[in-house]
Amino acid sequence: MRKSITTAITTAGVVARLNSSYARMKWRSVPEKISDFLIRRQGGTYCDTCIQERLGLKWRQQVQLITATLAVTECFKRELGRCRTCDDVKQVIQAVYAAQGTEARCASPAHSATRAQASVKNAAEPDRHEQL
Repeated sequence: MRKSITTAITTAGVVARLNSSYARMKWRSVPEKISDFLIRRQGGTYCDTCIQERLGLKWRQQVQLITATLAVTECFKRELGRCRTCDDVKQVIQAVYAAQGTEARCASPAHSATRAQASVKNAAEPDRHEQL
């Protein structure tokens, strides 16, 4: 009986680890989703509302914060322009390759999304100098 309990626990642990590994591969953060969306459609300009709708995200304000953060990187450009989806003129963002040599970095969703996540986190934390 003891062997069957150990086997069941070990098997359950292996299945749990496999399921966890699969979930990590499938799960992406919102900045990664937005970055991937824009990089796959390089050159296309999209407004925050259309990005929100196309990706099925709940809050437009979350998309706005992420796109504004991505725009300070060399991989994205945010400006007044026409949205490819809704055809309205408003703030839009697009993936760009600003300079030669940045193409490989910008094509990597992890590069832009990681920088965006760090920027969003830093923006949410109070400035230490303000506390003094």
